[in-house]
Amino acid sequence: MRKLKKYKPTKFMAKTSHYDKDAADYAVMFIESLCHTKGTWAGKPFELIDWQEQIIRDLFGILKPNGYRQFNTAYVEIPKKMGKSELAAAVALPYLLMTDYDRDGVLLILLFWFTRKGGAANGLIQVAAMIVMWQFLFTGRAIMIGTFEFQTQCFALCALPLIWLYNGQKGSRSKALQYTAYAFYPAHLFILGIIFMIRVSTMAS
Repeated sequence: MRKLKKYKPTKFMAKTSHYDKDAADYAVMFIESLCHTKGTWAGKPFELIDWQEQIIRDLFGILKPNGYRQFNTAYVEIPKKMGKSELAAAVALPYLLMTDYDRDGVLLILLFWFTRKGGAANGLIQVAAMIVMWQFLFTGRAIMIGTFEFQTQCFALCALPLIWLYNGQKGSRSKALQYTAYAFYPAHLFILGIIFMIRVSTMAS
């Protein structure tokens, strides 16, 4: 099987963009953890061949200065039975299963399950695990506080006191409070989106 021996970013990479090997490696690792579902290769691991891995690394590893991917779409034209459909399905899968905080969120659910009994020790485990997870392992967008680079995901630590204060009892049955809670999540995302667009347009001008 032809494997990609040495990756070279596409010639269409912008001068302001950069190649993030960790981001590309994660995408490749995720796809190669899947298995084929039908045909001769059914049940066997999905191993990317050279041209497939080139596309995945270009799509997921080339990032703009703001941390977003430069390429959001790819046009692939090759003969039939060459692996287009399987590759497209593998790329689409994480988007179909999208969760808050992406892969970090799944690990966080497991963490809270194993420390669900509460207590000071479990609380310290939760804090330590979240800091290690987001500050050192799964780094993403960061802000500078003085000379320290602080990962923005670490702000999720602010939610821990509210989780610890939960007494396990069912809350108020007020319909007004219920629908306010339902509306809050999409409403705050909408407001943040508006603020982001205003900021981007201001910077562009």
